[in-house]
Amino acid sequence: MRASRIVALSVLIVAVGALSVVVLGRPQSTENDDPPPREARQRSAAVRTATRFLVGLDAPTLLDEDARRSFVSRWASRDAEPQLQRLYDAEAERIAVLLDGYSRAAPLGYRVEHLRAGSADVAIWAVSLASVGDIPAAVGWRTLVVGLVREGGSWRISTVTDAPGPSPDSPPARFRLAAERFREYRIAP
Repeated sequence: MRASRIVALSVLIVAVGALSVVVLGRPQSTENDDPPPREARQRSAAVRTATRFLVGLDAPTLLDEDARRSFVSRWASRDAEPQLQRLYDAEAERIAVLLDGYSRAAPLGYRVEHLRAGSADVAIWAVSLASVGDIPAAVGWRTLVVGLVREGGSWRISTVTDAPGPSPDSPPARFRLAAERFREYRIAP
């Protein structure tokens, strides 16, 4: 695998937080909407939790061992914490090269793939840019799926996996179809 691709994919998984905007992570609504029913509130809370977790794992947090371990501990479910600590320890080692490079990442959209009383899966479509040394800049389009469980009345992170996301390199109709499956974030400057 090319070094530029490895850097881009690693950055995407852990540095979605390198944003120049604040992501609110709530479905769009109009001012005339009635208060959302319980399921809609649970859905919004799951999306906010998944998004805030990924956004909070920016490069400075990830590369600072104490900050990273504290952050993961704060968001992870009890059962998943050891696995998530190992995952992000490994990612920190993989992206250490970015200390001398440039990276930016941003979530583009989300969808709730599964929602039950005690668990949810939120897919977040994101793009990342990275450049290190003389390697040409790399762009990665990924979908990160954040598994959540209810614990102590709050959503907690149980898993994080990734897969290729809709990419402009796809045939146009296929790209549009895949991209339209994600809801747009509300963003504040």
